[in-house]
Amino acid sequence: MKSEQFKEIVNEMFTQCCDLLNLKEQHYSDGHDRLVQFKTAAQLRGITPTDALAGMMVKHTTKLYQMLQDKFGKHSQDEWEEVLNDHVNYHFLLKALLIDEGAI
Repeated sequence: MKSEQFKEIVNEMFTQCCDLLNLKEQHYSDGHDRLVQFKTAAQLRGITPTDALAGMMVKHTTKLYQMLQDKFGKHSQDEWEEVLNDHVNYHFLLKALLIDEGAI
């Protein structure tokens, strides 16, 4: 793959991830704290917000592994993009939580 094509893929995926994060904010934020869902889950379970995120991220990771085990051609481009973008977004959310908790 040529460098220019790779850059196009990265830019498109980054835009998709940002759009998805902005859309999900409307569903998962209380309007004051973008990370409130992870903090609430942590309180309910007696764990840290990063542990709560890790537990939720497992669903996306296992789905990705499942799709990789399937034969290629079984999943549509839309399915791949949804799973990949969700997984990438959890990394963004994890970094935000780590900063919010003072870990980095």
